[in-house]
Amino acid sequence: LIDRLVLVDSNMQSLCQSEQSHLFGLRFLSVLTTCLDSFLLLESRYSIVDALLSLQQSDTTDDGIIIIDMCSVERNRILVATHLTGGPSERLLPSRDLEDGDHPYPWPMFSSLPVPTEYRPRSHLVPHRLSRPPQSSIIQ
Repeated sequence: LIDRLVLVDSNMQSLCQSEQSHLFGLRFLSVLTTCLDSFLLLESRYSIVDALLSLQQSDTTDDGIIIIDMCSVERNRILVATHLTGGPSERLLPSRDLEDGDHPYPWPMFSSLPVPTEYRPRSHLVPHRLSRPPQSSIIQ
């Protein structure tokens, strides 16, 4: 299943609708990678991150711009989710939705690491500095 639907092996002719099957496989992979144990198994067995980056790189124009479609958007989301840990206040997961118009996807696409900084939230909190308690006078 991983070979056929996620890594898109050379037997794509055997699938009826290859893009829809690939998208299903990517969504399935997205669910699997939410568990750290599953992600580590997939990474050690299939080098899933390298495979996803390679697929992103192969879906580019002559100018090196990544072609935006549902599969590249899903790969982008998986790569962000697997490289940035934490909850909603510690990372920004890109949307799966495409918009109408000249810029269908507002999130930056990438095909090499590190993950772009746009996926890290800017904290508005000033770091707390530990202040020393006032020195009390020594009573003798």
